[in-house]
Amino acid sequence: MAIEAFQICCLLLPPENRRKLQLLMRMMARICLNKEMPPLCDGFGTRTLMVQTFSRCILCSKDEVDLDELLAARLVTFLMDNYQEILKVPSVLQTSIEERVAHLRRVQV
Repeated sequence: MAIEAFQICCLLLPPENRRKLQLLMRMMARICLNKEMPPLCDGFGTRTLMVQTFSRCILCSKDEVDLDELLAARLVTFLMDNYQEILKVPSVLQTSIEERVAHLRRVQV
């Protein structure tokens, strides 16, 4: 359910922002999974550092100043863990669109 909600929200993003989010999520996930990389911070792990560093730029708008840090960390962590599934078009929506396009083609012929 949560992944579907994120998929729909991400589909509402302008394409260039969606692509930037995809690249950022992929970079964050790869850094966190890279076991050969030395620790980036002594105070806490790389995963926590990634989430804390990028949560504000992912979730805050220019006008919004107040952000619940714990909620933001949870949302960004979920997004980072599931970005491949979240950032693809939901299969139900894709099937529905393909059926609609096929129907319109049949009507035109």
